[in-house]
Amino acid sequence: MANIVLIFISFIGMLFSSRAVIAEDTDRIASIDFCADQYLLALTENRRIAGVSEDAVGDRSMFREKARDLKVVSANLEELLLLDPAYVLRSWRGSSRGDALLKKADIETIQPPYAATFEAAIENFEKVGELIGEKANGAKLRAIYSQRLKELQQLSSYGLKAVYVTPSGFTAGTETYVSKMIELAGFKSYVADYGLQYWAPLSLEHIANNKPDVVIASFFGDEDVHISHWSSGRHPIYRRLMADIPTIHLPSRYFSCGSTFAVDAVEDIRKQAKLLGLKAEGESR
Repeated sequence: MANIVLIFISFIGMLFSSRAVIAEDTDRIASIDFCADQYLLALTENRRIAGVSEDAVGDRSMFREKARDLKVVSANLEELLLLDPAYVLRSWRGSSRGDALLKKADIETIQPPYAATFEAAIENFEKVGELIGEKANGAKLRAIYSQRLKELQQLSSYGLKAVYVTPSGFTAGTETYVSKMIELAGFKSYVADYGLQYWAPLSLEHIANNKPDVVIASFFGDEDVHISHWSSGRHPIYRRLMADIPTIHLPSRYFSCGSTFAVDAVEDIRKQAKLLGLKAEGESR
């Protein structure tokens, strides 16, 4: 009799264990584009990730190391149907027609909301977390990033003009997230003096005749960014600029998904500024 009871208990345990595995499998999520990858990798454990896009392991991914052992998937509907995740997370890739077809197979499609401010971008961690069953992780990330943003907003300004440069010779005008990041870091916008808005070519004449106080550069080290002999980034003025003026190099991963990781970027700017010996207003010289 005792053996029968033990066998029955063992069977019940196996049954519940198998149901738990099934529940895990049917609760998995696939992301099909770069920005969706960043949210998924930030919010959940690998065991719930059915697949990520090929860009998840690229230079510009904040979580490239975490993504290395994950399955790579495309936005191909047939592939997604065979994968059969509970959710498909997407930002720009895919379509409403594809969403409808996936829904017929009981696969829910989720799109992170557009964020127009740093606060809204941080809030998206919680919104997406709640949608994919990671409410606690989403709320935790939002709280952490909100606190870090608040601390940055309270720091003193440097009173210096900073310019953002890229290998292509384009810069960030006053109506861009990057310009707002520069201001959050405590610098003034160099291009604001020339009425430059949005993304536009950076005039080498302005640089030669009116040097900025600080250079903030990115994408120069990325393998997939092509710099030809005709690129402004190879111009001698650019090279002298970054050799003679305090220059802060930022990894391109900070610019993932709009301003989602702006706090990380700004913290790095402040850290490098300190290492360069730059002093914020009110700090001892």
